[in-house]
Parts: sequence; structure tokens; C-alpha cells
Amino acid sequence: IRDARTPRLRTLRVQMPPSFAAHMMVPLLQDFRADHPEVEIDLVSPYGIGPPAADVDIAVLYSRPSVTERVSDLLWPVRLGVICHPDVAVRHAGKDLEAFIRDNELVHMRVEGLPRRHFWSQFVRTNGLHGLDVERGLVFDTEVLTVQYLLSGSGIALIDLDLFRDHLSAGRLVQPYENTLNDGFGYYLVTDPEALSDTATALFRSWLIEQFGPNAQSVPSATSSVRSAASAPGVHRNE
Repeated sequence: IRDARTPRLRTLRVQMPPSFAAHMMVPLLQDFRADHPEVEIDLVSPYGIGPPAADVDIAVLYSRPSVTERVSDLLWPVRLGVICHPDVAVRHAGKDLEAFIRDNELVHMRVEGLPRRHFWSQFVRTNGLHGLDVERGLVFDTEVLTVQYLLSGSGIALIDLDLFRDHLSAGRLVQPYENTLNDGFGYYLVTDPEALSDTATALFRSWLIEQFGPNAQSVPSATSSVRSAASAPGVHRNE
């Protein structure tokens, strides 16, 4: 017989991008479960961009801004910086940004609906770097796989400075140049309006905003990540 004092379990169906889920969400999920053991999480992490699945209660989407009937909160705008292993930065210290890109293996992250080498193409264009061949290098399905390759000591990639700020702060990866790309993407917390009346959904939404929203401590500003990365030994910055 069920103890009447035992809270009734409520399962939330949650959707998140694979890199966000693996690197940011899963390590913190135990904190939410400790505070709210009556709420169980069913987490799905599909590839690609677009609206959440129909059976999802709440979602974090990697997306550009869009107008829909859903309640949408921007957790943070994505700013991409040129990231590499410290050894790569040391080997190429003193080079300007154009030479640094030309002399290194490029690593790309695939985004559904965009050309495979979209971000590097946009980065060199917006930074006025002409004549560079960016149609080369490795392509990975997710940003977390891209970062794992960089951690092995090879290649350079355009990486979200906030999503992987722990690697930058610890010096496992560095940002040799301050140049960044803001291509309009961000991480958005999305909920159907009627779902906000559900206690479990409202709790989880508030917790996510507390963890990852504009005033959160879990995601420091990109400028603080730049300062941490730039302090790594042997790193040259193109001022």
C-alpha cells in the first residue's frame, strides 16, 4: 500500500540539444533531483534544430530567434571564438589570425539546414579575412565531439565561449584571439503557455532560468571566458 505521505511522482519529458545536455545539464541534474525528488526527468537529445517534439513538456533549443505561440526565454546568445589546445597555441605563437587559421587543421560543427562549413565561412567573412580556404577539415555532428577532438591536441574550431567556459577557465583549451562570431543563434527555453500551470513544469523552468539565464552563475559572460583563456602561457592575441 502506498504511503499517503509519499509525494506522487511526476515525469517531465524534456528536450535539449546533445552538447547542452551532455556538458551543462546532466552534471547539474542531480541538484534538481535532490531538491525535487517527486519530479522525474525523461531527457531526449535529438540532433538538428527546429521546434520541440509534440510530446515534450519543456525544451531548450539551439535556434535563431523566432515568433511562435510558445513562451520563449533566451538563456544566452551564442558567441563563437577560435579555440584550440594550449600546445597548438604555443606552436603558432606570434602569428596573426589569418596565418593561424591558414596553418592549422579546421574542425567544423554540422548544423542541420546550414552548409557544413557555415560558421568558418561566416567568421572569415565578418573578420575581413580574404583568400582563406575554409572548405577543408573535419566535420562533427555535435559541438561536444568537436571539443573532444580539440582536447586531443589537434585542430582549431569555432566554439561557444559560454558552453565550454570550464575548459577555458581551467586552461585545457585556450582562445588565442579575441575575434568572435555572433551568427544569431542562442539557447532558448521553450514551453507551451498552458504547460506553465503545471507545477512540475513551472518548477523545472524556474530552475533552468536560475541555472542558465542572464543572471545565472553557471554561465559566465563570454568576456570573462576570453580573459581566462588569454591568460594561458604562450598564447598570443591579435589586438
